Amino acid sequence: MIRLEEGQVGFAKNHEELMYPSVTSCLTITCVLADGGKWGAHMSIKPYQNNFPHNVILPELRTGMSTAKALDKVAKVWIVGILDLWATYLGPRKDPNEAIKSGNDESMKKTRDRLVDLLGLRHLSGKGCGVVPGESTFVFMNMEGNVKFGTGSASEAIEVEF
Repeated sequence: MIRLEEGQVGFAKNHEELMYPSVTSCLTITCVLADGGKWGAHMSIKPYQNNFPHNVILPELRTGMSTAKALDKVAKVWIVGILDLWATYLGPRKDPNEAIKSGNDESMKKTRDRLVDLLGLRHLSGKGCGVVPGESTFVFMNMEGNVKFGTGSASEAIEVEF
């Protein structure tokens, strides 16, 4: 099992599980590749090396995926963690009643799109793997605990342990 602690970026092969321990105020980004491999980033809300966590960690994720030639092989991107906290942290809301929900309810599309844009993840919007741009490439889950992704074809099976 590959464990990504706060502030870490890593890769799990299709036969390895990927786990983010103690997701409490964190946000995790998991890019599941067509072959079941998983690239992940575990971001803390705390500053990291005098910079905002997403400004350091997300470029590391993109560089690692680019070096491995994985950017065009992304089948699905999971954004899991304390979504509302991160949406507030990344930028003020236009509508104070706006909230990010789990799943893919169409009524929340604008809010979820805003978080994707604030995190700079638009480059993963369905270019590879036969995913049609505009289809649901991104999956959002508002949760805390130990977040784990399975292996192989079950790599999209997410499990939470409290």
